Amino acid sequence: MKLFSRVQAAVLALALTAALCLPAAAAEDGRLLPSLRSYDGFSDVKDTWCEPYVSAVYEAGLMEGVSSAAFAPEAPLSVQAAVVLAARLHSLLTGGNGTFAPSSPWYLSAQQYLLDEENDVMGAPWFVYSPEGNCTRADLAALLYPVLAPLPDTLEPINTVTTVPDCQDYEVIALYE
Repeated sequence: MKLFSRVQAAVLALALTAALCLPAAAAEDGRLLPSLRSYDGFSDVKDTWCEPYVSAVYEAGLMEGVSSAAFAPEAPLSVQAAVVLAARLHSLLTGGNGTFAPSSPWYLSAQQYLLDEENDVMGAPWFVYSPEGNCTRADLAALLYPVLAPLPDTLEPINTVTTVPDCQDYEVIALYE
């Protein structure tokens, strides 16, 4: 059961992040974020339902593959990778380039970016301070909400949602909208 929820978290993370790259505010070709690089394809997503989403997050510079040939869409999303994803997203949406200095551990400079008061990503969830383990859907919502909430004109609501069957967290409800 734990593996299934990890796979769900990874797929949801991919879909939510890709949705941010697809039509919304129109930076380029109807995308919220411009393409920073070209997508040559990953063998494990070729001709699958998720390939357009993988392409979108890869081209926008939000996510990498696990190698130059594989993306691993069914692998769990680590909290470290989610922290880097959120930092890249915030940087790109606020005029940055989405890149961070090399650090040890590999996610540390992105983590510090999110915690820097100048970036206005207030209310970072507890796991940003100690990013171990895998990211759940609730963790991802708690992480993306403070990144997106200060940018109210970035994404227009596409749904009217007041409740979600399995959750009452305002971050999750806001992201459903």
